[in-house]
Amino acid sequence: MQGWITTIGATFFGVGSALFSWLLLRGRMVPVPLAWLGVFASVLLVVSLPLQLAGILRGPVTQLLWLPMLAFEVPLGLWLLVQGVGALPAFIAPGNATASAHDITAAL
Repeated sequence: MQGWITTIGATFFGVGSALFSWLLLRGRMVPVPLAWLGVFASVLLVVSLPLQLAGILRGPVTQLLWLPMLAFEVPLGLWLLVQGVGALPAFIAPGNATASAHDITAAL
Protein backbone atom coordinates (compact mmCIF):
# COMPACT_ATOMS: atom_id res chain seq x y z
CA MET A 1 0.00 0.00 0.00
CA GLN A 2 2.85 2.40 0.80
CA GLY A 3 4.40 2.11 -2.68
CA TRP A 4 1.42 3.36 -4.66
CA ILE A 5 0.88 6.32 -2.32
CA THR A 6 4.48 7.41 -2.90
CA THR A 7 4.11 6.98 -6.66
CA ILE A 8 0.93 9.06 -6.78
CA GLY A 9 2.62 11.79 -4.72
CA ALA A 10 5.63 11.70 -7.03
CA THR A 11 3.29 12.08 -10.02
CA PHE A 12 1.83 15.24 -8.50
CA PHE A 13 5.40 16.44 -7.92
CA GLY A 14 6.10 15.85 -11.62
CA VAL A 15 3.03 17.86 -12.67
CA GLY A 16 3.98 20.75 -10.39
CA SER A 17 7.58 20.64 -11.55
CA ALA A 18 6.48 20.68 -15.20
CA LEU A 19 4.39 23.80 -14.60
CA PHE A 20 7.19 25.46 -12.64
CA SER A 21 9.75 24.63 -15.34
CA TRP A 22 7.43 25.93 -18.05
CA LEU A 23 7.02 29.21 -16.16
CA LEU A 24 10.79 29.49 -15.75
CA LEU A 25 11.12 28.91 -19.49
CA ARG A 26 8.42 31.41 -20.46
CA GLY A 27 9.77 34.07 -18.12
CA ARG A 28 13.39 33.49 -19.22
CA MET A 29 14.35 33.59 -15.54
CA VAL A 30 17.00 30.88 -15.87
CA PRO A 31 19.05 29.73 -18.89
CA VAL A 32 16.79 28.26 -21.56
CA PRO A 33 18.55 24.86 -21.77
CA LEU A 34 18.18 24.43 -18.02
CA ALA A 35 14.47 25.26 -18.18
CA TRP A 36 13.96 22.85 -21.10
CA LEU A 37 15.75 20.13 -19.13
CA GLY A 38 13.27 20.72 -16.32
CA VAL A 39 10.32 20.47 -18.68
CA PHE A 40 11.69 17.26 -20.21
CA ALA A 41 12.51 15.65 -16.86
CA SER A 42 9.12 16.55 -15.41
CA VAL A 43 7.14 15.28 -18.38
CA LEU A 44 9.20 12.08 -18.32
CA LEU A 45 8.13 11.53 -14.71
CA VAL A 46 4.49 12.40 -15.39
CA VAL A 47 4.40 9.80 -18.17
CA SER A 48 6.49 7.07 -16.54
CA LEU A 49 5.18 7.08 -12.97
CA PRO A 50 1.62 6.01 -13.89
CA LEU A 51 3.19 3.29 -16.06
CA GLN A 52 5.12 2.16 -13.01
CA LEU A 53 1.92 2.23 -10.97
CA ALA A 54 0.21 0.05 -13.59
CA GLY A 55 3.07 -2.45 -13.46
CA ILE A 56 4.29 -1.82 -17.00
CA LEU A 57 7.62 -0.37 -15.86
CA ARG A 58 9.54 -2.41 -13.30
CA GLY A 59 13.00 -2.86 -11.94
CA PRO A 60 16.00 -0.53 -11.95
CA VAL A 61 14.72 1.50 -14.90
CA THR A 62 12.18 3.11 -12.58
CA GLN A 63 14.99 4.57 -10.49
CA LEU A 64 16.98 5.70 -13.52
CA LEU A 65 14.03 7.82 -14.64
CA TRP A 66 14.82 10.22 -11.78
CA LEU A 67 18.32 11.08 -13.12
CA PRO A 68 17.12 13.82 -15.52
CA MET A 69 15.27 15.44 -12.62
CA LEU A 70 18.46 15.31 -10.57
CA ALA A 71 20.33 16.88 -13.50
CA PHE A 72 17.77 19.72 -13.44
CA GLU A 73 17.23 20.29 -9.72
CA VAL A 74 20.85 20.51 -8.60
CA PRO A 75 22.01 23.06 -11.22
CA LEU A 76 18.76 25.02 -10.77
CA GLY A 77 19.34 25.28 -7.04
CA LEU A 78 22.93 26.40 -7.56
CA TRP A 79 21.87 28.87 -10.26
CA LEU A 80 19.24 30.42 -8.02
CA LEU A 81 21.67 30.66 -5.10
CA VAL A 82 24.41 32.30 -7.16
CA GLN A 83 22.59 34.30 -9.85
CA GLY A 84 18.99 34.56 -8.72
CA VAL A 85 16.22 35.06 -11.24
CA GLY A 86 16.40 37.55 -14.06
CA ALA A 87 15.19 40.96 -12.88
CA LEU A 88 12.52 42.91 -14.70
CA PRO A 89 13.49 46.28 -16.20
CA ALA A 90 12.91 49.23 -13.87
CA PHE A 91 9.90 50.59 -15.73
CA ILE A 92 8.03 47.29 -15.27
CA ALA A 93 8.70 47.16 -11.55
CA PRO A 94 5.64 47.03 -9.30
CA GLY A 95 4.35 50.48 -8.37
CA ASN A 96 5.51 52.16 -11.58
CA ALA A 97 2.29 53.32 -13.20
CA THR A 98 4.00 55.34 -15.95
CA ALA A 99 4.94 52.37 -18.15
CA SER A 100 2.82 52.05 -21.26
CA ALA A 101 1.64 48.75 -22.73
CA HIS A 102 4.07 49.26 -25.62
CA ASP A 103 7.02 49.66 -23.21
CA ILE A 104 6.11 46.48 -21.38
CA THR A 105 5.68 44.33 -24.49
CA ALA A 106 8.85 45.73 -26.02
CA ALA A 107 10.83 44.68 -22.93
CA LEU A 108 9.51 41.13 -23.03
